[in-house]
Amino acid sequence: MIVHSTYGDFEINAKGQPLDHDAINAALYEPYDGVRINRFDLDEYKKTYGKLDTEYDILDLGYWHIVLKLVNGDMVPRNEYVGPDKGFRERVQGGI
Repeated sequence: MIVHSTYGDFEINAKGQPLDHDAINAALYEPYDGVRINRFDLDEYKKTYGKLDTEYDILDLGYWHIVLKLVNGDMVPRNEYVGPDKGFRERVQGGI
């Protein structure tokens, strides 16, 4: 499966996991810069549109990524969810 972004494309597997983190880092643009994406939310996409596709726009996919949080004085990696871009979804669903 291919995910398109403004700065390039990259592949994900059927579970939504990026196949090549170097390729995804090259394709991510400024708002995503430095984000380590673990998995894209294909289940939410399927729930919204009724089916999965073979190509996606990065703005149309939610994702889980690793962030470092301070816990008891230690930086601990945590998974955090970011939903699809609401403005993009409104344009797609509105047929614009």
